[in-house]
Amino acid sequence: MPYSKTRKIVSRQKILESAYKLYSSRSYEEVTIDAVMENCGMTRGGFYAHFQNKTELYRCAIEYAFANSKLANSECNTWRNEREHLTDILDGYLSLEHVNGNNPCPLAFLTSDIALRDSETRQIFADAYAAVNKKVWAYAKTFSQINESDIAPLTAMVVGTVALTRSITDEITVENMLKSTRRHVEIHLGITFDTKSLT
Repeated sequence: MPYSKTRKIVSRQKILESAYKLYSSRSYEEVTIDAVMENCGMTRGGFYAHFQNKTELYRCAIEYAFANSKLANSECNTWRNEREHLTDILDGYLSLEHVNGNNPCPLAFLTSDIALRDSETRQIFADAYAAVNKKVWAYAKTFSQINESDIAPLTAMVVGTVALTRSITDEITVENMLKSTRRHVEIHLGITFDTKSLT
């Protein structure tokens, strides 16, 4: 009996979630198709109903992670204004929870791995980064004096901080790096973070 369209969509989503979870904690080479399918409770044969190979899975998992990120999915209807919305997103991003792998962002968690992938995969990553900058600018310009040309360096600092702190074992250094980056973001955007994110 053939799968329904809904069941196929749900199965594909489970595979993508499983793949991204593994890719955000291991290298591309370490994550096998078998590991992805075992992680989501499906058989290897089911993989090929959705993807041709591991490279396609990797690209799709990155796109899926970006498309389902807080920045991509959250509209301002749950916040009072754009300032509050962007502050909340950046507050969560520059938090110990995020550094420790809570809702990992592909920008920070896959940066070094992406550089080793093929040009099509790197382009997907570059397009997603450009979309992030566009979204940040769309919010920031409504309340901040920052120039559009300063958005990419600002997001690079934010992403770079998270990417680096993931490799540092000294907790005090990690907290100091996050605090310092948060101060720079506050100055550049004219926002104020909740200090609880670092406690």
